[in-house]
Amino acid sequence: MENTIKEKGEVRKGLRAIRRHLRPFKNELILLTFLGLVSALANGSVPYVTGRFFDALIEVSKGVADQNIDSLPLWTSLLLIWVVIQLVANNILVHGSVAPSPRHHTSLQNSNRWF
Repeated sequence: MENTIKEKGEVRKGLRAIRRHLRPFKNELILLTFLGLVSALANGSVPYVTGRFFDALIEVSKGVADQNIDSLPLWTSLLLIWVVIQLVANNILVHGSVAPSPRHHTSLQNSNRWF
């Protein structure tokens, strides 16, 4: 019983230390959390859109699909939606890192150079 009380106190002390060290990066953490959620939603919707795309192609091959000349066929629309989702998800993963402000510059940022 006494050990669990000490452990809870140590955990609280550790969480306070983490919060204290992360406080200067609050805006970056919020932005990265938001971008992570958008990326997860975009990547999670890809299998659904892909499945609908193949269903639309099967309907076209069976001759069941609605062939309106005035609008895009369903498979074309789904393909365009898939492209947009992939562009958003991949650009967030690649370019979603937040550039550190000059006050947070560390020597480790220069250590990954290959020349």
